[in-house]
Amino acid sequence: MKDLAIALENRPGALAEMGEALGRAGVSIEGGGAFLVDGRGIAHFLFEDGAAARRALEAAGIRVIEEREVLVQRLNQEEPGQLGKLSRKMAEAGVNIEVLYSDHDHRLILVVDDVAAGRAVSEAWAWRASRAGGGSPVTPKTLYLLLCVLGTVVPYSQLIPFFSEYGADFRLLLEQSFSSRVGTFFVLDVVVSSVVLWVLVLVEGRRAGLRHGWAPIAANLAVGVSLGLPLFLYMREVALERSAVNPAGGA
Repeated sequence: MKDLAIALENRPGALAEMGEALGRAGVSIEGGGAFLVDGRGIAHFLFEDGAAARRALEAAGIRVIEEREVLVQRLNQEEPGQLGKLSRKMAEAGVNIEVLYSDHDHRLILVVDDVAAGRAVSEAWAWRASRAGGGSPVTPKTLYLLLCVLGTVVPYSQLIPFFSEYGADFRLLLEQSFSSRVGTFFVLDVVVSSVVLWVLVLVEGRRAGLRHGWAPIAANLAVGVSLGLPLFLYMREVALERSAVNPAGGA
């Protein structure tokens, strides 16, 4: 999702021309609004494909001031004061909200000066909202810990008997792993899945403010994706909890 700031002439038909240009290009507006500021028209509209919208507008001679990433936030419509609470959390994290409106799905759209810090607040808000909503007594943290145990016990139930019988014969271990095309398929699947996990840990871990990000990678090397992935998800939940309590302080 992208927010486009669009310059419009202060005259009848300017907004119609903008809508027609987008319609000809098959580009839908997902939310936004248009305003008159100091005698000049300016619009902020949300697009699934910001680049396509920009091309359509510029081809029609309509100036796009800028294209920016957005934060999408679902608020509890039944609880008064949600906007004030969310805005306060953003302020405490040093995030300035520069543009705010709703999309067609009744979600809050925010354009902020610090997207990374704003996203951390947004994710922490969503995490707290999911907890407040009740539901299953088993929390994600508990579930991920159980999966860590399962992801360790099941693979090692096969590896330990091998080492008990053959010792640390890694050559034989590799020979048996690649002894057939099916075995090779599963080995390569594990290798590729491990690479994907490492990228996930490095990218999403940095966004979530994950401490000890090396731990899921070490778990992946020691056991496999079956331990590394649930451990990462558990640590991410911990980081989100910490951010929810103190968004300004980070993780």
